[in-house]
Amino acid sequence: MKKVMVVDDDIVMFRLFQVQVRRAGCEGFFFQDGQSFLDQFDQIQPDLVVLDYNLPDFKGDELYRKIRLLENGQHVPIVFVTGTVQDDELQAIEEIGAAAFLAKPFSPRRLQTLIKELLQIT
Repeated sequence: MKKVMVVDDDIVMFRLFQVQVRRAGCEGFFFQDGQSFLDQFDQIQPDLVVLDYNLPDFKGDELYRKIRLLENGQHVPIVFVTGTVQDDELQAIEEIGAAAFLAKPFSPRRLQTLIKELLQIT
């Protein structure tokens, strides 16, 4: 079973991710802050990461770079989500090469479809 790690500090989004990851047929691991996520990354070895751009302890681009430095983080696809779509955030997301970007609010079905597409689940 494919593993998806999700980091989001919004409890409503957190629950949405739990449901949609399961519906996509994946095992989910959920975190509300970047440091807890990083602490578990190598142990879990995810196939996909869904990352809130604005976390209490990290900005998305900073956490992205930390993931890429990890032994198992060099090639994992990373999807960014954000509730504040600002030009500088969009530019940073495009520059670092994220696999995809979702602006909140987004369709739960779109999230499920994106997970399946990136993980090549039929």
